[in-house]
Amino acid sequence: MYGIDTANGATYKIAEDVSVYITDINNYFYACRHSKRLDEDRYNADMRLNDIRNNIQQQYSQQQKLSIESETEQYSLIDAEISKLKEKEAAAIQKLQHIENEIDKNQVNRTIAIERLNILKIRLQNIPEASALIAKLEYIHNHSFSLGVEFDFMDKETRQLLDITIDFIDKYVNQSA
Repeated sequence: MYGIDTANGATYKIAEDVSVYITDINNYFYACRHSKRLDEDRYNADMRLNDIRNNIQQQYSQQQKLSIESETEQYSLIDAEISKLKEKEAAAIQKLQHIENEIDKNQVNRTIAIERLNILKIRLQNIPEASALIAKLEYIHNHSFSLGVEFDFMDKETRQLLDITIDFIDKYVNQSA
């Protein structure tokens, strides 16, 4: 039985493995969602920066067509517009860098969740009463990176996992002692 001689020890170990799994997989799930938003923000910031740079180039092109001596006022207006655009460019570069830094900080993986999932599957694989528990773990794991699922997916699924775990511990571990 689960590699531990006492029911209380087995109960604790199962609860600990499931708890650690839930904590790590939740972190991964929400980080994936945050990562998707950051990717969209990066794309939008990059597009904004490109638009600004294109506007700067257009202003320079218009300015080159002018004669500095005869069209001084128009030349100065374009020069002022270029200065404004360069300020916007600097702000856009700074925003893009901030997003890139956030992306770098948001790097997560499911290593701990994978480890706990494998431990639970190995330890519980020959216990028929654990099939619902293993199935729920695998379901959550296989959908933890799915961005198409509803936002409260992880909350609902891990709540069900906890209920299944409690039921398994109550029916199998505690009654096997």
